[in-house]
This record gives sequence, C-alpha cells and structure tokens, in this order.
Amino acid sequence: MISIPNESIPIFMKTFFLFLSIILPILALVTIVLGIFHFKNPHIINLGILFIVAYPIFHFLGKKKKKVENNKRDMETN
Repeated sequence: MISIPNESIPIFMKTFFLFLSIILPILALVTIVLGIFHFKNPHIINLGILFIVAYPIFHFLGKKKKKVENNKRDMETN
C-alpha cells in the first residue's frame, strides 16, 4: 500500500479530492450511459471506466487528510 506523509496534502487539495470523490461516480455513470446508448463509442465507455478507477484514489487522498486533522484536534483537546 502507498504511504503518504501526513503534511504532504494541503487543505485545499483535500477539499478538491473530496469534491472529485463525489463528482467522479456521477460523471462515470453519465459517461458510460452516453457511451453505450447515444454515441456507441468504446472510447467514451473507457473514459467512464477510467473515472471509476480514479474514484478510490481521490476518495482515499481526501479522507486521509481529514483523518489526520481529526487526530491533531483530539490530541490538542487531551
């Protein structure tokens, strides 16, 4: 598994990654449906599959920074 240092992802990037993790599944479904029914183009279907593959990466990067921030806040309160 890939290890990412805690401070390597700034706050705005965390927000961007979480935004992508919300948008990518929707974009993937729309792309695959359009690729199958409207354009009948395998390249567009592959693009939708690429969005599905990219989703866990951005989801992981967005959640990792949030977990680190929660841990820091817990340590400050204790």
